[in-house]
Amino acid sequence: MNRDKIRLIVVQKDDSKWMQIHFCQILQRGAKVVDASPSGALGVVDVADLWFPVPAGTDLFEAVEFILTSHKVAHHLVHLNRVNETKPSGVICTDWEATFCPIQAVTVGVIAEDE
Repeated sequence: MNRDKIRLIVVQKDDSKWMQIHFCQILQRGAKVVDASPSGALGVVDVADLWFPVPAGTDLFEAVEFILTSHKVAHHLVHLNRVNETKPSGVICTDWEATFCPIQAVTVGVIAEDE
């Protein structure tokens, strides 16, 4: 089974009821669109990682799996590994690596009937 990895950063400010899950590379948005082709491809100048607010105390594995599956990035989350944690003034920033089974494009073939 094919597996991919994604980096994510979880940020929680002291005394906040919310934590932010920032996804790097896969879930991104174009901050400034430069051009668009007829096929729908966009050229962008600046790219920003998407982040999702999640109530503090939420099971991180379940939250990440829900976000990846609902955005059609993954079938399911396999593993969540803490890589690093920093604590600048008033904030906890945790760096994670998520391993997941990606959704594969399905090719549908045409079966010719015998005449």
